[in-house]
Amino acid sequence: MYHGVLNAPGMREALAEKVLVSILGGVTVEALRQSLYGASTSHSTETQKQSHIVRCIPNTAAAVRQSMTIVYDSKQPVPSSIMERVESTFLRVGRVKQMPVSLASVAGSLAGSTAAFFSWSSRA
Repeated sequence: MYHGVLNAPGMREALAEKVLVSILGGVTVEALRQSLYGASTSHSTETQKQSHIVRCIPNTAAAVRQSMTIVYDSKQPVPSSIMERVESTFLRVGRVKQMPVSLASVAGSLAGSTAAFFSWSSRA
């Protein structure tokens, strides 16, 4: 589904040099970049006009400002000023922790599934 949105006419131009924050579970920054730019991601002149993509996974506790949002790194570095703005946004709904993408499965399980389990089990 995200592929259709990112490939909509004018989307690439609309996102040029902007920040795209993804909260799509299981979709990597590289997959989003490939969907948006295709094979052109390696050309240096075009790379300068691409958007900065940041993958963040908040959990359901965001509804009560108790989220543990995981911000993943990517192969293409994101300027620290952008990361600070992204983190500041998610700090409004709880805590924020940066993690290497290699720990995505573990971090997602601990931050997301565990909170949902305890919420569910406390109602039982």
